[in-house]
Amino acid sequence: MAISEKIWMPTEYAILGLLMDGSKHGYELARRFAPETALGTICHLEMSMLYANLKKLQKMDYIEAEMELQGNRPPKRVFNLTGIGRAAFIEWVRSPVARLREIQPDFLTKLYFARQLGTDDVGALIGRQIELCRQALERLRQGHTLNEEVEDLLDISAGNYSGLNLGEEEDFSPKGKRSHPKPSEHELARDPTPEEQEYVELVTNLRIRQNEAVIEWLSEARRKLAGGY
Repeated sequence: MAISEKIWMPTEYAILGLLMDGSKHGYELARRFAPETALGTICHLEMSMLYANLKKLQKMDYIEAEMELQGNRPPKRVFNLTGIGRAAFIEWVRSPVARLREIQPDFLTKLYFARQLGTDDVGALIGRQIELCRQALERLRQGHTLNEEVEDLLDISAGNYSGLNLGEEEDFSPKGKRSHPKPSEHELARDPTPEEQEYVELVTNLRIRQNEAVIEWLSEARRKLAGGY
């Protein structure tokens, strides 16, 4: 299992990202998540949840805490990133999101921190996301129903075909990830009613336009943030 599969929320990765440039105490981290800040506009985290996440990350050895002396004042707890935590963050921040609905806040959070790594990382991240969206868009235009599940495209982009059932043209979900019963042969053979077909076409057109809009936005972001990358 990949390191980054152990945590899921973008706020947890954001904590790791904030610790990339050095140790910080809880209140210092909390200020970075305030809604008035650039990060807080896309990834807000209340104080109680911040400390819950810090505790979780510490148990997983992604971060460590130590007491810092302050002269006559009580010592304060500061948090540091471990080697495991650094590796998890780097893996996460360089990977595109698997679903269109994860553009906000997941991808936007990745983009915020990728900017701190340099224009090459920003350009590469956006490029991977554009390519993934283009593959999804092409499949939608071909009439495939992606149902917003494009982990298979991520696997293909990474050169990993082992989890795909390529023998069934219409099944785009990796093996072992189906969470609902597969329709019977009778149900699959039934022709959709005109009303059903019209509805499916409307939904598909919406997803096509959403992907087109996201690709356009990503291209603009790459021009502005990656120096014409």
